[in-house]
Amino acid sequence: MPSLVEVGAQLGASDKLIALIIDAVNHGIDMVQDGKKLIPFMMTQSAVTVLATDTMEEAFAVVHDIMRSGEVEFCVLGYDTYLTVEGEKTDAIVVEGYERGREKGLRFAQRYRPAIKAGLLRKGAPVERLGNLKFLAGDVEYRAARETNGI
Repeated sequence: MPSLVEVGAQLGASDKLIALIIDAVNHGIDMVQDGKKLIPFMMTQSAVTVLATDTMEEAFAVVHDIMRSGEVEFCVLGYDTYLTVEGEKTDAIVVEGYERGREKGLRFAQRYRPAIKAGLLRKGAPVERLGNLKFLAGDVEYRAARETNGI
C-alpha cells in the first residue's frame, strides 16, 4: 500500500500540504478525545482557527475565501461527520486540503470509534482510530464556484 506522501504526489499535492493534512487529522482526533463535539476548524501553516459558523456551507465559504485571497499557501478544513464503509456507519474526521495554484482540493477521512467515559460499572477507553487515513476519491471543488453555477 502506498504511503500518504506517495498518494499525495500521485494526486499532484505537495509534501507540505500532505503534512498539514496529517496535522489537521491529528488535531481533530485530539479534539474529540474527551467525547466533545468537534467544531469545524481551519488550519494553515501558522494557525488553527475554530469556525464557529451556523452552517457547514458558511465554514466552506470562509476557507475558500481565504484561499482565493492569496494570503496563505495551504489551508485545511477539518470537520466531524459520519462515513459508511461496507454498510457500517462510523464517526470520521474529514479534512479537505487546499493549495495555492490548485483550483481543487483533496479530501481525506480518518474513521474513529469515540472515547468511552469510565463509569461505575464501565471501563473507559480512548478514541480509537479505525484503519488508516483514507483518500476520498474525487477532487473537492471550491463550493462557492459550484453554487454560482447552480450545481
